[in-house]
Amino acid sequence: MIGTTSIMTALWATTPVVVMAVVSPEDDAFVRDTVARAAAEVDKGRYEAALQILSDAEKRRPHAVYVFVRATIEERRGNCRAAIDLYEHFLQFGVPEADAEEARLGISRCREALPSSPTGPETTPTQTSDPSPEPEDPDAAKRRWHLDPLGGALLLTGVAGLGTGLGLYVQSRSDERAANDADTLEAYEAKGQRARRFNAAGIAMLGVGSALIVGAIVRYTLVATSERRAQVAIGWGRDLPTLGVRARF
Repeated sequence: MIGTTSIMTALWATTPVVVMAVVSPEDDAFVRDTVARAAAEVDKGRYEAALQILSDAEKRRPHAVYVFVRATIEERRGNCRAAIDLYEHFLQFGVPEADAEEARLGISRCREALPSSPTGPETTPTQTSDPSPEPEDPDAAKRRWHLDPLGGALLLTGVAGLGTGLGLYVQSRSDERAANDADTLEAYEAKGQRARRFNAAGIAMLGVGSALIVGAIVRYTLVATSERRAQVAIGWGRDLPTLGVRARF
């Protein structure tokens, strides 16, 4: 994350790049010794020990240089959020412009690293050229068959046709009985003709309604058993994204 010519290199070598710019002559030896001991711990990978050395030194002789060194340690181990806070705190001490610029560069580096490493060391995304789609739900189509719009239209129309046909047929039977009870020939013929018309219409509507309901049943069956189901998964291969498709018919 930090280049070999960066301020980290200068600090670990305990050269006067930052130390001399922010400490007074009487504190110089103490600060150099503290930074050197912290650097030795960092070289061994013992970051917590290095931070503890700096914390103890701050309690004895508080100074901005310790804040800067702590920031570089946090950046080195990938804890960029903490590093940014420390760099910004360092800038509040009114340090020389050269040191302030090093802190701003550290903030810039950490902010660039945050999207891929928000809370810890930077990681490399796992790559695969064989994407694996999420498991299919074998009962999904069976749960969706009743939502088919065509099947629903056929069923509703068929039920309405049956209801209308049944009503016409019942009315025709009533008119037929009324014709048989008629007192005059004219009334008999009128009632009889009306009964025949309703009877024919009722039977026709019953037939149409039944056919529509059968059609709805067939449609629902096809949807439940033959609905095409597909899943798509995207993965990253060596150079380009790959697309995987799984379908069930």
